[in-house]
Amino acid sequence: MRSAGVHLPGPTDRDTIDARERFLAAAASSRARRPVRRRTVALASAAALVVAGAFGVGFAVASSKPAKTTTRIVHVKASLNAGPGFLPATGWDTVSGGTGTPVAAAIAANVPLAAKDRQLTGPPLETARALGPNGVLFYATFTAANPAQSLPQRLLPLQLDDATGTGATHTLRARDVDVQITFGTAQPSPSVLVAAREELGLLVVPSCPAARPLTVGDVAAAKAYVLNWLPAHYSGGASDVAGATAAAALGTSAPRHGQAAVDCGHVVADRSVEVDVRLPKLAAVSASLSELTYFVARTRSGWAVWMRAR
Repeated sequence: MRSAGVHLPGPTDRDTIDARERFLAAAASSRARRPVRRRTVALASAAALVVAGAFGVGFAVASSKPAKTTTRIVHVKASLNAGPGFLPATGWDTVSGGTGTPVAAAIAANVPLAAKDRQLTGPPLETARALGPNGVLFYATFTAANPAQSLPQRLLPLQLDDATGTGATHTLRARDVDVQITFGTAQPSPSVLVAAREELGLLVVPSCPAARPLTVGDVAAAKAYVLNWLPAHYSGGASDVAGATAAAALGTSAPRHGQAAVDCGHVVADRSVEVDVRLPKLAAVSASLSELTYFVARTRSGWAVWMRAR
């Protein structure tokens, strides 16, 4: 079998997309069956990138080639209330940035995170001071890719060996993501390095959906999906979304079609439904807080919310 494997073809882009969409469907089904205690927030679509990486076909971080929007990772949408970050792992404390934070960021450490560092107002200095000889701390920040910067295009999962630096602090840079890695000692043990490599592999970034063509008749289904999806993904209180209503528009008829096109290209934008949600309970407090705009597309595994517009 070892000899035969050399001659077998590797997975194609279509194989990777199929694996991603099947993972999404399985994750959605799992969430529907049982409640999950979330220590970190990460997009389900982002989680699929790790699975895709296991098949040997990584996704390029912030690819500058927009022609393949199905494999292009775009600027992070922390406003999805389930922004990018580290997937949960035993022995690791994680937190990811959401609305109201200065930057889209994520922290992971194999020691308890300090309360101040959980606010993501800057580098996790308090936690870094608490690192013992076996401690590891990741601080990842996400920004829009700047074509003028000569940053490398890397594949997910990111590799610890690509990090640069000396002593206890190392940096791994790529388009859209900058990861600062701090060890508790300048000479971490082999077991600590193995754990660090595994955790870095759990850093995930959302991607554009493999959107299917839609008709006007699909708009009502998209709106219903978002209203059912919202209670489990809204960062505020559950009572805030009670009685939520929505209006929806398809493709170029969507008021914010241009924003969707900038983020994921015109093909995805044309195949997406903009769903404008109104929360009546918050309307009396703030009009801006009571209005939420999401873009949803239909993929092979079903509907997927891929962006919250600002």
